[in-house]
Amino acid sequence: MILALPLQADGGPARFLPTEIWRDGEAVLSPGDHALVTIRVTDDHAQDFLDAAQRFTLWSRGQVGHGIVCSGISAD
Repeated sequence: MILALPLQADGGPARFLPTEIWRDGEAVLSPGDHALVTIRVTDDHAQDFLDAAQRFTLWSRGQVGHGIVCSGISAD
């Protein structure tokens, strides 16, 4: 999951967004790694929370990392 703040200042509280996360190759992500990953967000309102340069928190029973959206925001 990722935790993201809304893009609009009056957009309400941060929201947990369900995701699928992977990176090229078979290398496993470990604490402290810096890696370019692909994230698929499976939430109908993701566009209200994520855009290029938007910061987010990786969440798994607590904060496990953070990231910045580089590009590729699209709705399927």
